[in-house]
Amino acid sequence: MKNKQFSESEIKELYERIKSLSANCLEENLNNRDKESEEWKTFSLETKSGREIYNSLSDEELLKLLYEKAESFGRSPSQNEVFWVCRDYIKLRFEKWPYALRAAGLPTSTGNGGKTLERFRIEQKEIEEFLKEVREKAVELGRLPHPKDLPNVHKGMKRYVRTWGEVLAAANIDSDVILNKSVYKIKDLEEEYIALLGQVKEQVKLLGRVPMHSEVESDLRKKLIKRCGSWRNALYQIGLEPVKRISPFSTTYLKEDVNAESKVHSNQLYDCYYKILKLDEQTKHDLLFLKRLSEKKNKIPNKKDAPVEIRQRLKGSCGSWSNALFQVGLIKE
Repeated sequence: MKNKQFSESEIKELYERIKSLSANCLEENLNNRDKESEEWKTFSLETKSGREIYNSLSDEELLKLLYEKAESFGRSPSQNEVFWVCRDYIKLRFEKWPYALRAAGLPTSTGNGGKTLERFRIEQKEIEEFLKEVREKAVELGRLPHPKDLPNVHKGMKRYVRTWGEVLAAANIDSDVILNKSVYKIKDLEEEYIALLGQVKEQVKLLGRVPMHSEVESDLRKKLIKRCGSWRNALYQIGLEPVKRISPFSTTYLKEDVNAESKVHSNQLYDCYYKILKLDEQTKHDLLFLKRLSEKKNKIPNKKDAPVEIRQRLKGSCGSWSNALFQVGLIKE
C-alpha cells in the first residue's frame, strides 16, 4: 500500500486498542458511530486510516476479536453484541456473520438462546471421535465405509448432519491411503479370472471408459471381487481404476435404517469421475482449450468461463463439467 499512514508497530498498538475498546465497551455504546469521535476518525472504514488498519489485519486477528468476545459471553455473540468497529471489519472480511463464526470455530447460533461454548466443545469432541472411527475403518477396509460398517457412527452423527456423504466429507479421508491399502498385484492369477478380466477389457473398449459397477454382469463381477478382494483391485490387475463418485452417499440419509442400501449407488454418470480412454479430435481440442483457459485465469475455470458450444460438447463427451476438468488434471480424485 502506497503512502502508509501507520508503521507496523503502530498497527499492533491500534489492534490492541480495538481489543480494549471491544472488551470494555458498554452495551449502549456498541453502535455509537459519532463522526466527531476519535474512534470513528481512526477506525471507520469510511476513513483512509480505518481502511489502512483493516487491510493490515489478518483473518486470524479479526477472528480473535470474535473469539474473545464469545469467551466472555460463554456463547457466540450476535452482531449487535459486538463493538461496531469489530463488527464492520469482520463482516467486510467474511461477508456473513455465520461464516465468520464458523471460521472462528464457534457455534453459529447466537444470543442468549444460542448454544453454550461448553456444550459446543463437548459436541465437537464427540464428532471428532466419530470421524476418527470413520478414517480408521476406511484404512481397515481399503474403501469408503458404508453406514452398515459403522452403525454406532451412523446413529451418533444423525444428530449433527443429514447424510452419510457429509460424514465422509467431514472425515476428510486420504484417498491415497485407501488406494495403497486396497490394490496389489496378484501373482499367478488363474486362467479363469484372466478370461473374466478379458471380458471387462472388451466392455471398456466398447464404452470407451471403465464400466460402472452396475454395468458389469453380476456373476462376473462377484467372481472377480471374491478372487481379487474388491472391484478396484480387480481393475488394478488390468491397469484401470473404477468410476469414482464425485459426491458419494449424498442421498444416503442418516435417518434411514442403517442397512438401507437402496440409495447408496446411483447408475448416473453425471456424478462421477472417470477417465475417457479414447478421445475424439474435437474433444481433445475442447479439453486443450479448457487447460489453456485455466492457465490464463490462474484458477479452475467455471462453466460460465467457457463458450456455450464448448460447454455443451464437453457435457456430451465427458458427462459433466467436473469430469471434463478431471480429464485434464484440474480436479483430483
